[in-house]
Amino acid sequence: MKNQKIYLAKKLIKSIDKDIRVIVERKKYSRGLACLPTEKTVFLGFRATDLENKAFVDLVNELQPNFFQDYPISLWLMGVLHEVGHIKTHQDALENDYNNSVQMLEQLVELGVITEKQQNEFYVRLDLEQMATQWAIDYIKGIA
Repeated sequence: MKNQKIYLAKKLIKSIDKDIRVIVERKKYSRGLACLPTEKTVFLGFRATDLENKAFVDLVNELQPNFFQDYPISLWLMGVLHEVGHIKTHQDALENDYNNSVQMLEQLVELGVITEKQQNEFYVRLDLEQMATQWAIDYIKGIA
């Protein structure tokens, strides 16, 4: 089943942009989906946590109410499109703030100031994350 998902995800990504590289579960990114927008590379993995999934679903439904009811797409495939969205919406000007915010959220969790649940809720609402998610929503709405 995973092989079929990976094959279909690769085909979809290449149909969107043939120049995007797709790598399956590189060790550094093996916990889940990831992207290096400046390298036009998407990493496919299957290990997102329940907290990460819930924060993502909540954001999608915030940006587009009832999205998963209106568009029967799997959460994993929506995540794949979100990673492509990072490439399609990337803005160098926002990169430093984004990286600083991610680092700060990690430190706040380590210090016990916020929970992992709060970290995920804040993370998905960072500008670059929301832009990638909105791109994925718009892509699905455009082909449905």
